[in-house]
Amino acid sequence: MKRSTIITLVLVVLLAGTSAFAQLAGKVNVPGDYPTLNAALADLNAKGVAEGGVSIIVAPENPVTAPLGGFAITTKTVTAQSPVTIDGGGNLIVNAAGATIESLFRTSGTEYITITNFATAEGQMPKMEKADLPSVVRPNR
Repeated sequence: MKRSTIITLVLVVLLAGTSAFAQLAGKVNVPGDYPTLNAALADLNAKGVAEGGVSIIVAPENPVTAPLGGFAITTKTVTAQSPVTIDGGGNLIVNAAGATIESLFRTSGTEYITITNFATAEGQMPKMEKADLPSVVRPNR
């Protein structure tokens, strides 16, 4: 192989590797950037939040089913300078079939999280901010 080809391959691998582990930032669309809210939150937990924060936007007409135990938000990179907003787009959110608990979102040691614009079978969920929430978020009854 030519030396220039090897250098090009090394640069491509290095650049691809750094973007694969970049923290989430700006506006993230579901579907679009991620196929499901679960996939977006898994990536958020794995990669964290960049300075300036991230808004995860679920497009209208995309009902959401929370996994057993609810969506877990466990990243430790959420701060006042790197907040997380999850906008449900007015979509219905329900528990997985067979769920034995009612939680839809769970947080672990994180603050500066806003969850808004989801509907439940009981009606529209109010805007929720981590500062106002227990560690388990439940739908209103």
